Amino acid sequence: MFPWENLPSEEDRSHNSGPQQTQDCLRQTRTVTGRARRLAIVGDSRGRAIYANMLNVTDPMQPVWQRPENITGEVNAVNFTLFSPGLEPQTFCSKGLCSSNATNEFVEFQYHWRPFADRHLVETLQTLAVECATERRKCPDMVLLNNGIWYSGRVPYMFQFHQCEQFTMFRRGLQRLVPPLIQLARRTLTVWKLEEAMLFEFVRDKHEPELTKTEYMALVVIQQALVYEMSLQVPELVIWSSLLPEVTRHMFHVCARAPPDGWPECPDPVHMGKYLQDSFCSTLLRALCVRARTKRR
Repeated sequence: MFPWENLPSEEDRSHNSGPQQTQDCLRQTRTVTGRARRLAIVGDSRGRAIYANMLNVTDPMQPVWQRPENITGEVNAVNFTLFSPGLEPQTFCSKGLCSSNATNEFVEFQYHWRPFADRHLVETLQTLAVECATERRKCPDMVLLNNGIWYSGRVPYMFQFHQCEQFTMFRRGLQRLVPPLIQLARRTLTVWKLEEAMLFEFVRDKHEPELTKTEYMALVVIQQALVYEMSLQVPELVIWSSLLPEVTRHMFHVCARAPPDGWPECPDPVHMGKYLQDSFCSTLLRALCVRARTKRR
């Protein structure tokens, strides 16, 4: 159990021991409170993977993907050379990288595509904080954040910057997030999901096949340190280790065994396989259920 799940008793542990029990708990909460639990996920493709998996582990949900009004037909193939901090969400969406939402009778999920710690992420956090301050029924019960991969040299635009410059850019971006994070974390559970290990040693990256696990892990460790540094200014922000030990064990005991291409447990070096994604989702759903049964801030 992660401490921020805050299970108050052995009885609650027994009631929330599996996915079906958790969903039953959320349904009961919907009946008692008259509203669904809300989870907002804000981040890059790793956050999007969790969002997409949530649609499969809960009761059937039909996501609504946002698209700019001036775009018709199929979106163009993704061109990573265009992507830089400050790029408008509509431009990302024109390349197929869009925000989304999905609802069923007992949960509501939002996903905001925000891969950089830029003004667009700041604005999203400010909007969520205002909703929590002024329209409590619209306030998410939990906000899950992830960020950092796009400052790692995997995006061609960032190739022009030395790694130290990318770290500086990320650190400055994190500092911009502090004021809205303070406001948001005071009003609802706000969780920053640390980046997990990459699987470059065992699974080739389709975008950057020359990257190695050793090189990337050095970047991840530094980024994690920068996130912890930022969190000192936001005491109520929760840092989630996001199954780091489990991911490492999965890497060496599953993905290191030469899995076939496209195997769902090791799909690529960046996005964790089905077993780990299910674990992420179970942890989040369990926390939503626990918060529904305990006092909210």
